[in-house]
Amino acid sequence: MLCVPYYLTLKAEALYLAHRTSEALEAIGEAEALVERSEERMWCAELHRLRGVFLAALGAEESQIEASFGQEVAPLI
Repeated sequence: MLCVPYYLTLKAEALYLAHRTSEALEAIGEAEALVERSEERMWCAELHRLRGVFLAALGAEESQIEASFGQEVAPLI
């Protein structure tokens, strides 16, 4: 169960490369939900980074993109 978020990040990256970015964001959301339930935060930074990349690709608001990238480093500070 702890490896499922990792596999979902791989799925999300594949979807993104296939120009299916909205589906990639759904996979990231699913991975984040699993991380929250398991409280295993090993993949959090990567999930936030990918969310920021995908949001930028979709043309989301800059504040949303920055918030996602900001969450990536927040636990490290």
